[in-house]
Amino acid sequence: MTALHHADSRAEPRDEQAERTLLGLCLIAPRLLDELPLISDHFYRPNHAWWWEQLVELHRHGDAPLSTTTANAVLQADPDEYLRYGGASYLHELHQAGLDDTPTAAGFLADVIRKHAARRQVIALGNRLTQRAEQGEADDLEQMLQDAMDVIETTWRGQLFADRRSPHAPSRSWQPVDLTAVLDGTWEAPLPTVGQRTDGRGLFYPGKQHTVISETEGGKTWFALSAAQDEIRAGNHVVYLDFEDDEASIVGRLLAFGLHRDLIAKQLHYLRPTDQLGTGTHLDDLLHILNTHTPTLAVLDGITEAMVMHALNPLDNADVATFGRMLPRRIADHGPAVVSLDHVVKDKDGRGRYALGGVHKLNALDGASYILENRHAFGVGVTGRSTVKIAKDRPGQLRRHALPSSGGLHWYADLVLESHGHEHADLTIEPPSDGDTGTEYRPTVLMERVAAALTEHGPLPQRRIVTAVKGKTSAVIDALNYLILDGYVTDKTPHEIATPYPPAQESK
Repeated sequence: MTALHHADSRAEPRDEQAERTLLGLCLIAPRLLDELPLISDHFYRPNHAWWWEQLVELHRHGDAPLSTTTANAVLQADPDEYLRYGGASYLHELHQAGLDDTPTAAGFLADVIRKHAARRQVIALGNRLTQRAEQGEADDLEQMLQDAMDVIETTWRGQLFADRRSPHAPSRSWQPVDLTAVLDGTWEAPLPTVGQRTDGRGLFYPGKQHTVISETEGGKTWFALSAAQDEIRAGNHVVYLDFEDDEASIVGRLLAFGLHRDLIAKQLHYLRPTDQLGTGTHLDDLLHILNTHTPTLAVLDGITEAMVMHALNPLDNADVATFGRMLPRRIADHGPAVVSLDHVVKDKDGRGRYALGGVHKLNALDGASYILENRHAFGVGVTGRSTVKIAKDRPGQLRRHALPSSGGLHWYADLVLESHGHEHADLTIEPPSDGDTGTEYRPTVLMERVAAALTEHGPLPQRRIVTAVKGKTSAVIDALNYLILDGYVTDKTPHEIATPYPPAQESK
């Protein structure tokens, strides 16, 4: 489309003010560069196309594309090009144009720019067809029409309906996959690093889809919130999409765990959707959260309710697949572990490993599926307990740390909720324990983390070790005590390495 950029072709459709305003908004709100379905060829003016490419490149490499930063970075890279396309004065003009509008207008402006670009392509196509029809031979007609159809298809799909998930790198999923990393041995298996048991073993895989299913009051929400508090305490962000409860219940539980109000306000992004996601404002809002805060965990609470809200049938496998692509997969593609909370089927004897609805809910997962079975009821002032079993582990990194159980499942953990009243509770995800076989689960992951912290920082008191190591306080202290008992760490305070702790020989 570069050939279509002619400043003196006044008949060509364009809106140069929309282009200036949009570029200015991207200077002020860099997140727009991740969300807008635009490429440089959509811009009419060559200098606007050039500025778009520079902003995208800078943002991709982590440089905040604010006015002064952008100017300095571009000047250092290619001062001649920078001056050719307007320099500091035009950069200032773009910035001022952005101040005249708000980031919420960016989607509308992008649509205007894309549609003008599509119209220019149609006009150019018409001109070429006219010229070929006048000058070409009769036998050339079939090829001419085929070429025209190819251009129209590209314009229709590429200009008017650009992929919002990857505006700068359109999906090419029908091309061969690059196998280099697998063949040369550099590929690494995904590890469950989101959420954790008390021994430091993870619960969920980043960028993968998971389910947690149970009967009512089986503890699935508690299980998800345990991972949520782990991620928030580690400084990460969490998205919670709630289709069946409310913010008072979810936030109240996190407060009961002792999670500080400021951390919840800053790092928990609670959504209570009541409208279908669609492709407009609601999708923009969700993408803004994912791109701005890069959460490590996203919880979808109430899958049946979410599907019904989107006019999809939970019992229909085709609808289950449609919903999976629309929401869980779309979120997982942005990096977080996606955890869907669902109900088991009513028939206890025939439920097997499946949630209520189509079997595709389990078959399509690329992460793990857990089933929670309540052993001791939860309640105020009592200690409740549910068994956490693995129904599916696609990457295969969880079962090695579990015990075999009935029905082809594996016992991975116990969810233990000790209530001390209405406003305080202790929640732990404990490793399985088999007294008959003498199986002992030592917190080897946390032991390695404690040893690494002491190696890096030198002698530390217990409170500093707890601060330095990711994990629940009580579990980190247990890991420290195991290291002391095994002779790897000194008993005196501050603690220091006595003998190097051997790194684990297996994936964590």
